[in-house]
Amino acid sequence: MSKLGDKRDYYSMMRFVKVHDVILLKKEQLVYCQNMPSYFTENGSPYSTDTANGRVKIGVPVKRPVTSNFLRAKIAEVIQDLFLYYRLNLQHDIMNRFLAHQIKELPDESFLVPEGLYRIEAIQPERTGRKIYCKTYRPSETRPDRSIYFFLETTMLLTKVSPNS
Repeated sequence: MSKLGDKRDYYSMMRFVKVHDVILLKKEQLVYCQNMPSYFTENGSPYSTDTANGRVKIGVPVKRPVTSNFLRAKIAEVIQDLFLYYRLNLQHDIMNRFLAHQIKELPDESFLVPEGLYRIEAIQPERTGRKIYCKTYRPSETRPDRSIYFFLETTMLLTKVSPNS
């Protein structure tokens, strides 16, 4: 069967996916989370209170990319370079106390988009396929409410499930 035939078969099979359907998203699938705290993103401020679109894998926890110790080490490096440039004496114990006081400890937390059932909220046509917007189906304490989207391409297969299960 040719590649074109494969694509036709795939798209004819995927026509059944529509808004308000419930689908199963499995571990390791790449999705974009719309309400992810920005301090989990690569270039986000570690003290930010904003949210951003972040790319994550389903079922894989995301840790903060920047820790308090990393920030302290980088700022200490800059201070040491300045003191060396101006040929001043640096008292390391005072610098370390100053940094410990100024840079508070960041909480050790992670962000997770759990695997499981998601309800399709919208489908947007794209050039290479479709953009599928989903929300967590029946959120609970163990399954937080997440708004995600992903691109449905010819390499992905979805599992449609009955809402009664």
